[in-house]
Amino acid sequence: MFHPKLIELEITADCNAQCPSCARTKRGMKLTGNNSLTLKDIQYMFQYTPWLKGKNISLCGTLGDPIVNPECLDICEWLGKQGARVGVSTNAGYNSAEWWSKLAVLDNVYVSFAVDGFRETNHIYRVNTKFNIIERNMTAYANAGGRGVWTYVLFDHNKHEVESALEFATNLGLEFNVRGGGRNATAKQHTPRKGAEVELVTAFNTDLVQEHVASQNSPEQIQSLLPTISCRHLNQSYLFVGSDMRLYPCCHLYAYTTAGGTEYIRDLPEDWNCLRTHTLFDIIKHDSFTQIKAMWSPYHKRYVPRCFQDCGNKGVYQDFNKPITDKAQIKSLLDE
Repeated sequence: MFHPKLIELEITADCNAQCPSCARTKRGMKLTGNNSLTLKDIQYMFQYTPWLKGKNISLCGTLGDPIVNPECLDICEWLGKQGARVGVSTNAGYNSAEWWSKLAVLDNVYVSFAVDGFRETNHIYRVNTKFNIIERNMTAYANAGGRGVWTYVLFDHNKHEVESALEFATNLGLEFNVRGGGRNATAKQHTPRKGAEVELVTAFNTDLVQEHVASQNSPEQIQSLLPTISCRHLNQSYLFVGSDMRLYPCCHLYAYTTAGGTEYIRDLPEDWNCLRTHTLFDIIKHDSFTQIKAMWSPYHKRYVPRCFQDCGNKGVYQDFNKPITDKAQIKSLLDE
């Protein structure tokens, strides 16, 4: 029996930002008016799951930013009271200082600040955000006793601000790390929709990522490399709930399916993975969960190419995305 240890909840597909590599930006989605989950939705989907205590629930941002959901505070509070460890991933550029102070005092909440630059550069990738608001919100959260980490996606254009960001985070009592950012791993350059004065070039070596892309030239080649797939669903007992209140094995299949990829859901009833009509444990008994490993094969009738694309070659994208916390390692990256 599959017992999830980590569930990512996308409580909204709304966002205050327009990051150039984000799927929602590429699809031309509106900033607001997309799907959002209510507290009642969350309570309904977990009414048969008393095992929330001690579990990791991450409010993520695959398409949206959780803090844009008007019920985010209530959702965090309720999940924390059930004993879940609640992670919130956000660009921090939304809501008032008072709101952030209230978030800080909730039980079992930990915030990951996705801020990719300091005062001069954050807006270049985090389009539409204003650093003075971010700075105010992070300060209010930390001063009220909130726990969190600043996760800084490193580009050539923002390398010179890392030391300032690290000092700022340290003074607030926040952890700090840098990472490559999986969404930027294959693209050598991006130009934001706004503020196009800077091209976005990742500061990390992408040779392994490029080799991974080159390994997808034929079904035979992919088939031979299936054992290299590092599947979060299978290896980490991970599940993903989209803002459409549908359950998926992972965020990649959610993004792929909602973007129009049909292989994973071919010939299935419309509501097969809907948590409004089925319980979580009923859905994970479905063949689309229990037989997911078979669907990795390009010769399977419901072959899902996204599995090897995102998690093949020992999860090279996941490795590229791993945070670096050691100050000496960070410094060596800055010196390259």
